Amino acid sequence: MRVQQAKNPQNLTGFEQEHLPWILTPDFIKKGEEFKVVVKVGEVDHPMCPSHYVKWISFYVNGKLIEKTKLTPSSGLSEAEFKISLDKDSKLKAQEECNLHGLWESSKEIILYRG
Repeated sequence: MRVQQAKNPQNLTGFEQEHLPWILTPDFIKKGEEFKVVVKVGEVDHPMCPSHYVKWISFYVNGKLIEKTKLTPSSGLSEAEFKISLDKDSKLKAQEECNLHGLWESSKEIILYRG
């Protein structure tokens, strides 16, 4: 299955706005401190109805799968929450599969707070 990403992250199409996973984290993350990551599918809410929904969301840190959350139309929201801690600057990656429009992926670099 082909992984889809934003062609131009500064100018997303409506289709991309609905399907890209958004990785939401605190602004400042300290080494070793646990924090919450929310992966929300779509800058605008992705539908969660029997004919069009997100099947699952996978979350990775530095290429290693941390967790895969399965969703159903009755889940209501197309998002998942994860708790992690980091010991070094890291790359977070999220993937999601839409039952109609396939596999989507985005990533986010995390630079630990050094203050």
